[in-house]
This record gives sequence, structure tokens and C-alpha cells, in this order.
Amino acid sequence: MKKNALIMSWGVPAVLRNTQRGLKAIGWDSHIVMRGAAGGQSWVRDAVQYIKDARPAFVFSWQRLYGEARPIWRAARDYGARLVIMDFGLWPHYWTAMFDPRGENRESALVGALDDIEADPAQRQYIDEQRPVVDEIARAIERSAAEAPRVLGKLKGGMPKERNFVFLALQRCARGRPDKVLELDAVPARRHPLDIAKAVIAEAEKQNTFVVLKQHFQGINLDGVLPQRGPYHHLIPMFQDRQENGWVCGWCIRHCSHLVTVNSTTWSQALALGKPAACMGRGWFSHNNIVKECRLVREALPTPEPAGERGKRFVALMISRQCHQSGLRRGALRKPLHRIYPDAF
Repeated sequence: MKKNALIMSWGVPAVLRNTQRGLKAIGWDSHIVMRGAAGGQSWVRDAVQYIKDARPAFVFSWQRLYGEARPIWRAARDYGARLVIMDFGLWPHYWTAMFDPRGENRESALVGALDDIEADPAQRQYIDEQRPVVDEIARAIERSAAEAPRVLGKLKGGMPKERNFVFLALQRCARGRPDKVLELDAVPARRHPLDIAKAVIAEAEKQNTFVVLKQHFQGINLDGVLPQRGPYHHLIPMFQDRQENGWVCGWCIRHCSHLVTVNSTTWSQALALGKPAACMGRGWFSHNNIVKECRLVREALPTPEPAGERGKRFVALMISRQCHQSGLRRGALRKPLHRIYPDAF
């Protein structure tokens, strides 16, 4: 009898299709329930009923189960299904999927777990295998930084002339609302990009520090809302082109004193390059002593100590639990699944 799995997703059809194809490639059947409005009012009930009737070996969910979806988590626990929470991976961000047995960001099983994971010989080997990839990421950031001046030089106001600035990486904002991860993992004052930008600029003046702000290409457009340049800040205009966006982000990470964000995955790029990072929200990194975790903006602007090799090994750990979309549909999801559930196969 074939093993089967329940897949729940919303708004990420490529991941949904690729996960289903990947399970088929390893000989598994799967059943799909669409999350949220796409699944109708009964989607939670449908998922719970499938778990009770079909007893799937795995329950895959794109992002954590919160609010009305908590009964699905309880059903998976009660009927012996292994929960697999997926989210975009670290590198390349939108072309990979991360696997976790508990949740994503602050609900991840990686929170506060780096030392215990390093103590497990098998897990340590997985980190060692992926450690060279972190160096590849650093080299890719250097290449992006080298390409960025030809884009930045054409902008009104030109490139930021300062060096050793604080780099504020703002996060996405869908239809004027903060990304869900900001609503779940950050205090209200740190959820909206405009509020964050204003607070950081004001604090930069108090601390006599220069800040370069970069907008997310899927974020709220602050061009014309905030001055592009002031005595203590430079706001880089929004880029819609993903390649140019990546170049500019690489340039900012390469030349900053340290990165400041709420919980954007740019913290992992900073760590790969050996730069310090300060995060004003909670995330995968939490309680692992690899970034400076701040409650207040004034705590984020002084340059923290770099995480060094410890930070790079945490990035390698996360990469060991991700799968590229192309590999996902060919059945390569078996490897990250084995790393979060060693006895699953």
C-alpha cells in the first residue's frame, strides 16, 4: 500500500505542484486542500477529516498553522501524521523551499537549537556538507556588489557616498498590509515599513549615524513619501527588476557596517559575508546567539559583534533543510525530510 500525504498551500501554486510531483516521484500518493479563501469556508474541516480517514504519513503546510488552522495541527498529532511546515528557503530565496517539523521563523524547531543540533554527529555532518555553499553565497554577494554601481549610478541622487553605514533592509508589504510574518513575529511598532523607516531615521540623527534604507521590491513604495536623502539617511528607490534588486542588496550588505531588519532573510546573507546583523523581530535565528536581537530601535544601530563561523554554520544548517524547486519536483524532498525526521524512511 502506498504512503500518502496531505498538502495544504495558498498563493504559491509552483510549490504546490512541485511538492505533489516530488511525492509521486518517490512513490507516494497525495491529496490537496487549499488554505484560506481559496479553499472555501470548510477547508479546515476538510483537512481534519482527511487526516482522520486517510491517516497520511505526512501533513505538508505552506507556512505555519495558526488561528483557525490549529485543529489541523492537533489532528496531525492525534492521528500520528508528521507535520512538515514549508516556507521559502534562504538561497536562492524564491526558488527554494525550507522544511521544518514545527513551523517557520519564530515557530521553527531551529529556534534556540543550534548547540544541540551541532552535538548530533549526523546533523553536524549535514552542516559540514553545506558549509562550502555559504562561501558560494558570499562570493555571489560580492559579484552582485560589483554589478550594482552601474544601476545605482543612474539613479536620481546617485549612489550613497558614505561607507560603513547602517543598512536597513525593509520587508514586503502586500496590498498595503505588512507581510504575515511581521504581524506574527514583530511588535506592532515594527510591522509597517514606513513606521520602521521613520523610527530608524529619527534614531540615526540622535546617534549621529548614517543609514541606507532599501525597499523590498514587493513592498510599499516610499519614494516621494520620505525624502530620498537627508543628513542621516539615503533612501534607495524601489527596484521592480529582481536581478537589479539583488545587485543593490548585495552592494548594501557588502559596504555596510552591519545590517538591521525585522526578520528578513537578508540577515542570512549578512552572516554569510561575515557581517553583523541586528534583528528587531523574531525568526529562525532567535536564541541562537548569531544576531543581535533587539526590542528597541536604539539598540539596533550600534554595530554588534559579528557572529563569525557560528553564524555561517547556522546558515549551512538551514541550507541543509531546504530543497530547490527543480529538485523538489524530481523527488529530492526525501533528503530534507530525512534531516528533520531521521526515522521517516
